[in-house]
Amino acid sequence: MIEVPANPVPAGLASRVRFAVAGQGDDDSIRCLLRTNPMAGVVQLTFEREPDCFRSDGMAGASDRTIVAYDQDRLVCMGKTNVRPRFLNGRVARVGYLGELRLDISARGRFDILRRGYRFFRELEESSGGESPELWFTSIVSDNHRSLRFLERNLPGMPRYTFLSGFVTMLITVPRSLAVAKRRAATIGERLARNGYQVKSASVADLPAISSLLNECGVDAQLAAEWTPNRLGSLREWGLGANDWLCIGNESQLVACSALWDQRGFRQTVIRGYAPPLSTARPLLNLLSPLLGRSPLPPPDTILAHAFLSPMAMKGDNDSLVADLVELSLADARRRGLEFLTLGLPSGHASLSALRRRFSCREYRSRLYQVSWTDGAEVRFKNQEFAPEVSLL
Repeated sequence: MIEVPANPVPAGLASRVRFAVAGQGDDDSIRCLLRTNPMAGVVQLTFEREPDCFRSDGMAGASDRTIVAYDQDRLVCMGKTNVRPRFLNGRVARVGYLGELRLDISARGRFDILRRGYRFFRELEESSGGESPELWFTSIVSDNHRSLRFLERNLPGMPRYTFLSGFVTMLITVPRSLAVAKRRAATIGERLARNGYQVKSASVADLPAISSLLNECGVDAQLAAEWTPNRLGSLREWGLGANDWLCIGNESQLVACSALWDQRGFRQTVIRGYAPPLSTARPLLNLLSPLLGRSPLPPPDTILAHAFLSPMAMKGDNDSLVADLVELSLADARRRGLEFLTLGLPSGHASLSALRRRFSCREYRSRLYQVSWTDGAEVRFKNQEFAPEVSLL
């Protein structure tokens, strides 16, 4: 959470903070900052990058950069940017994402750090000499009301945040019984077969068709990544192989696909604690979890056992296939020891109601914003379906 100071920060205190582009020598400090500053809420979470905070740099063709702020020898703030080819109004453009903004607890309320950090980033962009992204965007958790009020005020020295769309991240509970998950998947497979569809795990030979379908669907949305077969193949380095893709097709074409992408090897969501009264109720809720069809609430300091069902695409008006892809993935998720599948969709997506009916899930809502530094520089969008891949945020 970002807090606005009640009083101006003394000049001497503000001037001792130094900013830099992070390098490998900052790795220990960055991982410590991520580990020791949980996000406030009913469930207190940290989003960590073990064992190397730079491990995901360059993933899926991105250009990544981390900016750090030190108060003397203590890392007090960080933020990460990545720029990658994304679809913007039906064409491919260079689009930047601003993420992983973290303030150390010792610097909460230090507006000066945020303002100067954004200025440092902007000056860095202007002096780089390269092609600037056509658009920057970010996402902010919807219940982080204080941060939202602060950023939407468009204060002097800060960029302009323009609301784009709501975004829903669903944590879908994986059945605890492998037999149940396999039976449900078989039922879906039989129904799809009656309608002329085949379900299969992909191979390297399927990557061109998968990238083609992802791009065919992405061009009609906003902020979806552009894919090539080589880019998909390169994801083996980050734990996503060709056989982690599930494909649904008929004799002539691929109509739907999704990736089961476990990123815990380089990116972890860690449960650091629970706020009362949930902390008090957790033992009873865990006792009842088999009856409720939910996974138990893990103890503090547990890495959330989840994988992304992302990227995902389906051709035409086949939104009902979203729930089928989830159902077909549950048995594989249980075999891998996963407790949840993480799925991200625009808040108005047609399949959300069906997913809520068919699965036990928890939802986390966020807001997507366009970030700009000049009045009137905002991109105008031809349509309002914003569909960035949750696995790349």
